[in-house]
Amino acid sequence: MLPIVLSAVLLVIAGITFFILTQTRSQADSIFTNANVTNAAPVVDSIFVNEVANQRVAQYNDGSVTPIIPTAGGTKTIYVNGVISDANGVGSNYQSGNLKDVRLKFFRAKEGTGHLCSPDRNDCYVSQVSCMITPKDETSVYYSCEIPLHYFADSTVSGGTYPSDKWVARITATDDSDATGMSNVNTVEVASVLALSIPPSINYGTLVRAQSTTSDNNVEMVITQLGNVEADVEISGGDMTCSIFGTIPAANQKWSKTDVGAADLTSSGISGSASATSLGLTRRTDETMALTKSLFFNLVMPAAVSGTCSGTVNITAIPVAM
Repeated sequence: MLPIVLSAVLLVIAGITFFILTQTRSQADSIFTNANVTNAAPVVDSIFVNEVANQRVAQYNDGSVTPIIPTAGGTKTIYVNGVISDANGVGSNYQSGNLKDVRLKFFRAKEGTGHLCSPDRNDCYVSQVSCMITPKDETSVYYSCEIPLHYFADSTVSGGTYPSDKWVARITATDDSDATGMSNVNTVEVASVLALSIPPSINYGTLVRAQSTTSDNNVEMVITQLGNVEADVEISGGDMTCSIFGTIPAANQKWSKTDVGAADLTSSGISGSASATSLGLTRRTDETMALTKSLFFNLVMPAAVSGTCSGTVNITAIPVAM
């Protein structure tokens, strides 16, 4: 009988073990999950420099033979456009996502140099507000940064003021964790612009026969620099024809760089051949004041003329050799 009793006991123990195991496996528990997402810095995927907002083509980028041509005496609006991505998401309007700021710096530099410069309309343009942003997808946006390029921005083309330099467009994107992504440097050229503002007429007023003007009644011509290269002017002209009688020879009109009269030895007579004045209007570097220089014109009246006398004086802007 002993084997039969032992078998029964083992069977009971096995049944209890099976029940316990069954009960343990069928119990349901709530499990807490946790994962840390590493912040990824924004990435500037592309950068294009051109004349149209949000136009992503390489109009002025590296390798382009077309330089940016400033507008004489004014500003030319240039745009830096492209795409920025952030693996942490950008949100539907980018500010609701992980990206919080996009800024532009557009500056003149030698190849391979850094981007540190102070805002200056000659050589360093820095955006004061975030660039315009439009959605692209969940992890990327389009950006467009505007540059009001002034007419006296430094020229970098061959024959310009800084032929060994380039203009660099650099984009910096910042996320909510203040991690930044910076663009690859894209370089462009700014062309030389030769432009002066020259008054359209010289009016000597009413004079009597045989009268010569002096420093009290000569005509001051103010010439204004409207380009980004040093300029000079040449002067030529012909006789003045009088409406009733006679002519005034071209040489009787005299010019000077100083405020003197016709009799002064520094006054030079006008002729049919162009004469260099060496006026020397340098490049403008003062952002608050236009760059000007003056020429002074005098007239020697013949003894026998009558009526209204008129003629032509040619004043031509020429570049100063670098």
